[in-house]
This record gives sequence, structure tokens and C-alpha cells, in this order.
Amino acid sequence: MLKWSGALAALALMACATTPATSGPTPAEQGARLMAQMKAASGGAKLDALTTYHGTGAALRDGRIDGASEDWGDFRTMAFTTVETFGGVTTSGGFDGKTAWGRGPDGVVRIASTPEAIAGAKLNAYLNTQAYFWPDRHPATFEYKGRQEADGKTYDVVAVTPEGTYPITLWLDPGTHLLTRLTGTNGRSTFTGVINAHRVVDGITIMESGLQTMVAGPETHTESFTRRAFSFEPVPPEKLAPPR
Repeated sequence: MLKWSGALAALALMACATTPATSGPTPAEQGARLMAQMKAASGGAKLDALTTYHGTGAALRDGRIDGASEDWGDFRTMAFTTVETFGGVTTSGGFDGKTAWGRGPDGVVRIASTPEAIAGAKLNAYLNTQAYFWPDRHPATFEYKGRQEADGKTYDVVAVTPEGTYPITLWLDPGTHLLTRLTGTNGRSTFTGVINAHRVVDGITIMESGLQTMVAGPETHTESFTRRAFSFEPVPPEKLAPPR
């Protein structure tokens, strides 16, 4: 503990008498603190060494359609590609940091051109590459929304507004500080994601299984997902570029 001199103590008392008491941390400061805690719980400094990833998984759509997916991504640029097969039908899509694209069952590649489509692809990229861990690299604002309950559980809730796309809300477990729920709007659809289990790969905590619910107008769709394999391996540049 520091020991002040008598003169400094007197000055401090005078300042207390004339200066209003400072308030507590702002919602932005609290949000930044919680995001730092989440990063520490998810791997800390090891996250900063990551470059790219590759994963595969099994999925179930609407509780009845079996599927599988494979995805690649770059934590530095937010570029990602996902290939999905459900009921024997394969589709794919991605974002290379500038261009959003999708390939339908007919094999035709379509480049997104509307601001809404590009913003939606950028949000997918932001979430897929967990860009919220690097706000200096991928600008966003964070604001603490307090302790809230959902599905019988209590969470620390942080509103995140990434640059150039739609806002999302991250729901953190107060005990582990890990992300366990997220909500948001992607253009005309709203979504809720629940992470049911995590696992550790090379010292990094990733999602092992989860459930996403998407609502678009009168339609509601669900998709459960379980990781089969995941690695932080090099990804060939062509995997993250729109197909030619």
C-alpha cells in the first residue's frame, strides 16, 4: 500500500470536497471488460496466434433432415466458405472480405450485389470467424446490457455492433465467461443460437454442439449441429475465394 505525504493527503481531501464522486464503469467499459474475460476463458493470447481453420460437422434440419457441412475460414480477414449437404442436395456460400457469393443446387454461382445481402454475408463471416475477439482488427462497439434470463438461465448480456453489418447480442455464462447463447437479426430474419457444449482444441475453446433457430416471416426453421473434426490448419487461398 502506498503511503501519501501529509501535503498530498490534504490536497486529496480538498479535491474530494469540491469534485463530484465519479460514477461506476460505463456500459461500454463493462462490455469491453466482459469481452476480455470471454477471450481469456476461450484461449487468451493463444487466440492471437491463429490464422485459419478447417472443420466438418453433422447437422439436423427441422428435426428430420440429416445433413453435413464443411467450412474453412480466416481469422485475419473474416473470409469463409461453407459447403452444406441436406437430403442429398449440396449448396455452398462464402465471403472473401469483399465479395459475398452462393452456389445453389444447380451449380450456378451467384454474386451478392445488394447492400442487404453483403451485410448479411459479413455478419455470417463475423460470427464464423469469431471476429469479436479482435475489435482492433475488426471494429465493433460493445455495450453491457446487464444480467438477463432466458430459458431458465442467467447470462451477462453484451450488445455487439460490428462495422458494416447488423448488430448481435452475445449471452455469456457468468461463471465460465464463455459464449453460450447469441441472438440477432440478419436482414429479414431473426435468429437465436444456443451452444450446448464446448470442447478444447490446441488450447482454444470451440463450440462442440449447438442449436440455431431462424424465424423469417411466418416460417421457423431449426438446425442442430455437432462438430466432427476441427483444426487450425493452413487453408489454400482458393478455398476462400468465389468459385470460377
